[in-house]
Amino acid sequence: MTDATPGDKVKILLNFRSGWHTDYGHLTSDRQRYIANGAAGDMNNQLIMTETGDPGAVKQIAFQNTSRDNWGSNTVIKSSTDYTKLVWVSNIWGYDAVCMTFTRRPEPVSPLSCKREGDTVALAWQPPRRRGYNIKEVMGYNLYRSVGRGPFEPLNAEPLKTWTYVDTDVKPDKMYRYSVCAQEYCGLEGLPSDAAVAMPMVVGVPPFPAHEVHVEPEHGIYTIPPARRAFNGWTSGFRYVRIRKQLETEATGNVQVDTIPQYSGDYTVWLRVRAEDAPGTWNVRIDPQLKEDVAVKGVQWQWVRARKRVSLEAGKRFRTVLTSADDGLCVDKVLLAQDDRYVPKTIDDRFSTVPTRPKYLENEEVTTSSVHLSWWNPRADKDLSYYNVYVGERPDFPIDQAHLIASTRRTELLDWGLKPGTGYTYKLTAVNRREVESEPTTLTVRTKPVTVPVLLELSIDQAKLDKRLKKEDKGGVRYAYRPYEGEGHEKDPLAPITWEFNLAVAGEYMIWCKYAPADQYFTRLRIPIQLDDFLDGKAIWQMRTPYRGMSGPTYRLWKEDLWFTDRVSMYVWPRARDFFRLSAGKHTLSLNMTPVIKEFHHKIAKVWITNDPSFRPPGWDAQADFTKRDVVRK
Repeated sequence: MTDATPGDKVKILLNFRSGWHTDYGHLTSDRQRYIANGAAGDMNNQLIMTETGDPGAVKQIAFQNTSRDNWGSNTVIKSSTDYTKLVWVSNIWGYDAVCMTFTRRPEPVSPLSCKREGDTVALAWQPPRRRGYNIKEVMGYNLYRSVGRGPFEPLNAEPLKTWTYVDTDVKPDKMYRYSVCAQEYCGLEGLPSDAAVAMPMVVGVPPFPAHEVHVEPEHGIYTIPPARRAFNGWTSGFRYVRIRKQLETEATGNVQVDTIPQYSGDYTVWLRVRAEDAPGTWNVRIDPQLKEDVAVKGVQWQWVRARKRVSLEAGKRFRTVLTSADDGLCVDKVLLAQDDRYVPKTIDDRFSTVPTRPKYLENEEVTTSSVHLSWWNPRADKDLSYYNVYVGERPDFPIDQAHLIASTRRTELLDWGLKPGTGYTYKLTAVNRREVESEPTTLTVRTKPVTVPVLLELSIDQAKLDKRLKKEDKGGVRYAYRPYEGEGHEKDPLAPITWEFNLAVAGEYMIWCKYAPADQYFTRLRIPIQLDDFLDGKAIWQMRTPYRGMSGPTYRLWKEDLWFTDRVSMYVWPRARDFFRLSAGKHTLSLNMTPVIKEFHHKIAKVWITNDPSFRPPGWDAQADFTKRDVVRK
């Protein structure tokens, strides 16, 4: 693209040096954002959001992690009403699952006001609005209070449904600061309001310079390229402003933000910044008092300050203008603080209180392959959001994403698929609504050993086949399948593949199967399975679906079958089940072939039965993107 102003006949939504594929896209309800998925090139398998006013502001939101990434195959991406979230479908776990990612935090409420009367403080606010429209996804509001210059603590456990609140737990000689955040139905909490301050009622207590003004540059009324809004989950509102030149004519960009302070006084100006490329300079201007260059270097987010302070008047609008020509320079937040001694340390020091550490972590049941954890947290904070559970085989493992196994609001967890006779250390933390994490509670557990290891490999030639099934050798694999019997046979009985086997010892057993799933219309292929009298013979195993462009025989994309080796699992109330408690002696296993599949049948080659939960058969692959071949229509 060489023309930045193509006229009113063409609307450019994306600006790329080279072309790329997308199969679905839509504008947000306010027509300010365009959302699409990449299906080829640099944007392959990614969710993309751009701004209709600036086609160069391309935000890479998330990777879809799905094997169906070509035209006509991806499920349509949906944005929430206020486009704070995107929802799509991925088969990263082997089946189609709904995934969600946050794109930004909800806006702050309209100015929070407070009035102190005797032993109470009355607070009031208005719902957040965006571009003149009410925010629709807000469930309620969370109110926070600080005593003096202390950290903000939650006043409510459940979201408030009103726009007012009366604090009755106050003392006359104390100063209180209040802030309120909107909360969505999904639990996502919005940006906090600037603090409203209730001064002490006692004569002689000096006022404390505690007022602050928080400014989000991405909310600016003007963002002039090459200053562009970008996405990053580690920034204040999940977005920030970055200098990124897209056209030869772009030289210097700026962002302008209007703010109305609630309190008069002198303020120090702080910027949360980083330099993604070379060091650079932001010019900060607040007319007519401040025009100053602030140097930025380093790729980590950092706070830097302007040397000169500014004087602001309560209720009077002022404009902050940030200007730079240095590519890769970023700004996340502007903070104006009355206290000249104050130095910000975190993304928002108002909400840096570490949650109370959960207690009473216990193991309810330990088997050869699983640990059932439970915990009790009698001193849970009001703003507790969820718990994180981490696990490692070494007690000193770090708390990071590589060791995270669950984020849950429940107070129990079943960890399964473990190695027998192995020690595991679990670390449990509490996370509040602002994503601040507590110190961990630790528990070490050892799974029970397998006294007599058992591993049976049963081929298709060792099975008894129903007369409607056939065997075939193809591509070095011998398997059984059910040929299509023509119209009118859809309600015919199931055709079982049956193995009989003996177990030397009782215990928990896992079943693995090598199979090629049918290329068919249904996104879920259910296989009835019979193991002795388990669930009265009515258990269902759900195979993963194969990679395909679109469902049905018309879109068959390859001539050979795709073989997978998976562990048989199913849902048995109240939780998923991937092991079976079997006695020593003789047992019968049947996998039933359904008659409804037409042209392309699912195929079964062999099964493994073992009491070793760490066993992985040859060919096993946990990844859903299981093929990187050139596809050919049949």
